Amino acid sequence: MISFPDLWQLLYRHGATNIYRDECMQLWDSLTTQQKEQLFSSISQKLQKQKFVHYNPLIAMQNNIRTITAAEPAFLSGPEQNACFRQGIPIVQVRYNDRYLICTRQTMQQFGLEYVREWLPVE
Repeated sequence: MISFPDLWQLLYRHGATNIYRDECMQLWDSLTTQQKEQLFSSISQKLQKQKFVHYNPLIAMQNNIRTITAAEPAFLSGPEQNACFRQGIPIVQVRYNDRYLICTRQTMQQFGLEYVREWLPVE
């Protein structure tokens, strides 16, 4: 997983100064795992191809987030949970928007959802 220090090092080598570091970290922390990966990838690719990336790191981040479409996490119905159990896919209960819902562990990690507990099949 890409971390903020990874992104910051990339921006710092491009000419960023520490003036906006805290604001950039706050923006980073507000993103999903998928958005973080897409943001890092977008900036990396542009720099490698010598395309324009703003020297102000906050603006650079904001400009490259615009192209990211934030998807909503998929939660599982009863039959979908049973299908996951049969396939050996780990399922967890998460808290999302003050609701307790069921999803795969992968979805929880991808969207940075609040873990509640493992979800096991009813026997």
